[in-house]
Amino acid sequence: MSMRTMFKHKRESNTRKNFHWHILIFSTAVWAGVFILSQILSGTNNFVLEYTPEEGVVVARSSMHVQLEPVKPPAVLRLLAEPLIAFAFVVGTADIACTAFITALLLAFIMVAQSLYRGQSIGDILRALIASIILSAQVFTVACWLSFYAPTMRYKAVKRGCAIANLHAHTYYSSGLFSPAAVVEWHRRRGFKVLAVTDTNTIRGGIEAQLYAMEKGYEMIVIAGKELRSKTHLLLLGINRNYNPEKEPDQVAKEVRSAGGVAIVAHVWTAHHPVDELALYVDGFEVINRNIISDNVPLWQAFYNTFALISSNDFKFGAHSFTATCLHGEIQDVKSALEALRSGKTLPMTWLTHLPISPYEYELQSWVDKLRTVAAALLLYLAFFDIWAALGWAIATVIGFVVIQMVIGTRRTYARMHRTAQMRANILVGCLNLIMMVAGIACVLFGTLWTWSPTLKMALGYHPYLVILTWLIGDLLFFWRRRQAIRKQAWVISKI
Repeated sequence: MSMRTMFKHKRESNTRKNFHWHILIFSTAVWAGVFILSQILSGTNNFVLEYTPEEGVVVARSSMHVQLEPVKPPAVLRLLAEPLIAFAFVVGTADIACTAFITALLLAFIMVAQSLYRGQSIGDILRALIASIILSAQVFTVACWLSFYAPTMRYKAVKRGCAIANLHAHTYYSSGLFSPAAVVEWHRRRGFKVLAVTDTNTIRGGIEAQLYAMEKGYEMIVIAGKELRSKTHLLLLGINRNYNPEKEPDQVAKEVRSAGGVAIVAHVWTAHHPVDELALYVDGFEVINRNIISDNVPLWQAFYNTFALISSNDFKFGAHSFTATCLHGEIQDVKSALEALRSGKTLPMTWLTHLPISPYEYELQSWVDKLRTVAAALLLYLAFFDIWAALGWAIATVIGFVVIQMVIGTRRTYARMHRTAQMRANILVGCLNLIMMVAGIACVLFGTLWTWSPTLKMALGYHPYLVILTWLIGDLLFFWRRRQAIRKQAWVISKI
């Protein structure tokens, strides 16, 4: 090697090193700026929405019952996986349909752009588009699982005789994504003292959650229940058997109450029976469900302090519990919690930071409104942004730049391979590749449906590890053809 060539290689090596240092300095400066901005905007928000009998409406005020405290992931986790934590936070906070669509759109843009950049054929671009769709289903579902570990707000009771409760939660035995044990841990981490597990038309999740809390020796009170899906959905709490959803709601409610349980109308605005008729045989009404507040003002005024008016998260997965119910009194066990509900000693509340809307407004939401929930989630994320998060993002930015540089550096070699290796696969190989690709897509779709379909979960049971295995098999089948083609191209070139 000549001296001129050696100096050239040395100069290129120094340029790459300087480039990496510039990236490190730039990314650190950017995320330090975001950290400073987050400190300016952040702060514990103790304002919640509570019902005030004096005004007869739900108003925002500094609560005398609860405070909100931020809970952040461990520093090591933030350093290693902050972008993933942030993504799980947004997915678990914003509108689910909107975040799923954005995930698919971003992956499609990245993979199609990569195919165009490499100069691939129309068939390869179409395969990249299909790959982005099946990968987005997996990425989004995993983010929903990881929302369990995202930073969150924890309720802290500041007034004696206020037990913070969520009385409407689902496990993976119905429309939820977490096991009964994980649901207990999720609520425990967020400061709940009372939890009712109410899977759709089954008590199995509630019983398992109750046994888990007892085995762990937790002070949390877990109530076994179910959500009866009939014409009017009922939350049946404190029960020990399943009830037939084919029966009329009034019959079921009377049976539950006579057995010592409690019957509450779920999301009252969806009821197919008049409120006055329901009041004859139920113990209360769910007037706040996630970010929806019942705009039936006469209901609030007529039944407050006599019926149980509750606010619940209708929990399935997520980073936050935006709502809670304060049960008044000395709540020490399931019996005292049910008695508080029967006597109407409840105060429904929700966050001010998660802008509530009425059921009517919810039905009229456009995609622009749903996009605003993503913006609100990003703004809320800043409340949890600390020095470890800034360092985690800086590290991820440097790694991202290095990966992009490597992809750009291999473009010329790949393009030469693509131009030089003119392969003509026979019909048999083409059919085999197509069959493998279709089988891969089917495996991924089955695993995704297995996660999101309550009917399929009830029929087959639910095992997240088997879902992941199904996805891996599907990915291997789908991407098998492309990897095989690249190996053949490399072999042809090596012989030239």
